[in-house]
Parts: sequence; structure tokens; C-alpha cells
Amino acid sequence: MGIYDREYYQEDQGGFLQPRQSGGGMSITVRLIILNAVIYFGGIFLDDKGLPAQWLGVSENTLTNPLYWYQFLTYGFVHDPTSAMHLLFNMIGLWFFGAPVENRLGRREFLFFYLIAVIFGGLVAGIRHSLMEGPTTVIGASGAITGVILLFAIFYPRAKVLLMFIIPMPAWVLGILLIVQNVFGQISGGDNIAYDVHLAGAALAAVYYFGGLNFSRFFDRFSSNRVRRGPKLRVHRPKTDGKVAVEADRILEKLHRDGLESLTAREKRMLEKYSRQVRDDE
Repeated sequence: MGIYDREYYQEDQGGFLQPRQSGGGMSITVRLIILNAVIYFGGIFLDDKGLPAQWLGVSENTLTNPLYWYQFLTYGFVHDPTSAMHLLFNMIGLWFFGAPVENRLGRREFLFFYLIAVIFGGLVAGIRHSLMEGPTTVIGASGAITGVILLFAIFYPRAKVLLMFIIPMPAWVLGILLIVQNVFGQISGGDNIAYDVHLAGAALAAVYYFGGLNFSRFFDRFSSNRVRRGPKLRVHRPKTDGKVAVEADRILEKLHRDGLESLTAREKRMLEKYSRQVRDDE
């Protein structure tokens, strides 16, 4: 799997766009690239038994066995350890297209979008596995990156991009070509590329933009609702003791009649105690 049309973003002024973060620190785009690279190189040492795909990829058992549902997420961070190009093309696409999309959405929202795109693509692969033949195991970030590329094309339709480093075109044309390529690939079949996962990422991008979605607000609202639905705690404050109130009335009358100097130390302490209880009962 992979984005085999090598699309790269180029600014109108020339030069490749670099990931940048106004808040400082490492961007989510760079973190995702590092994570994919670490898992890839780790997988090289386990490839003799095909363990990375076996443990982390979406297979025919993922949808039907809840113990494997974690694979709906993990497959998106595994790449074919026998082909460096699989990782390279995906990460180049993420580097150049993920940076401006992340700057547009913000770190948190971009991460939500990327992870949900991975999960949605994994669900599509799992459903396909349960209904028909397809790639034995689905791995790779291509579906999520396809979603990022299409979202870039929607956000910046007139930005100039280079197809295969050579052919300049507006981003909206790239978006259309990307969809057409995957639709025809899905219809024709015959290879080992999960075009339906790519199309799932593109569909999520379209729904996200035109539906006005915001995953950060959704999760914040969900979290706040859970807090509000929790058990309500009430602080019990005992009522002022009746004997103390009677004694306080006597002391207050004495204070009004004879002044503060007339009160004993005990009466002053009693008055302070009564005052605290009254404040606590308010």
C-alpha cells in the first residue's frame, strides 16, 4: 500500500513548506513520522516471522474478535519491512501535507483527525475482510495520509503542488486525481493495495470539512457531560447548636449593654464559636 502518485506541496513563492508550530516544540506531524520510523525499523528485526503485521495489522479476525480491536489503530503505524518505499512515500506525503493542515487545525485537532482517520480506515478494512476477499493483512498509514492530503486540497485549493516532483497543478486538481485513482483501483482490483482504506480517509476529510466537524469540541463536550452526569456531592453542614445560640444571645445582650470590656475570656470564645457556626450555615 502507499500513495504511489508522489504529490508534494510547493508554496507559491517557491520552496517546500516546512512544519512549523507557533507554540514551539515538536509538531504532531514530526512526532508521527518518528513513531512510524521507529516501528518500521523495529519491524525489520522481526520480519522473518512476519510479526509486526501479524500483531498489529488488520486481518480477517480483527472485526469479529474484540481482543483484536486494537489493530484498528495499530495497523496505521506499521509498514512493510521489506519495502522502504512503502514507509518513505507515506512519510513524505505526511511531511509536506500534514504540516499546513496541522497549522490550520492546531496540534490537538490534527492529532484527533489523523487518529480517527486511521481507525475509520481500519474499520472499513475489517468490514471488507468479513464480506469479501482482499489483502490478507492491511498495514500502513496511507488511508490517514490520503485524508490529510484531501483536507489540504480543500483548505488550500489554489496552492501549487508538484505531481511526481514534475507536473505543477492546483491542489484541488490533485485532490480529484487522488480520488479518481483510488476509485479505479478499487473497481479494477488485482493488486495488493487497500484502495478502500484510502477512500475512507478521503471520505472522512470531506465529511469533516463540509459537515463542520470539530473532534476536540466533541470530546471536550463528552467529557464535561460525563462529569455532570456523575453523582452529585452535597456538603452537610450541621445547624447551629440551640444551646450555643441561647448563650450567644445572652452574651450579645451583655455586649450591647455593658461593652466589650465586660465580657470574660470564656464569653469571647463562645461568641467566636457562635460566629463561625453562623457563617458555616449560610
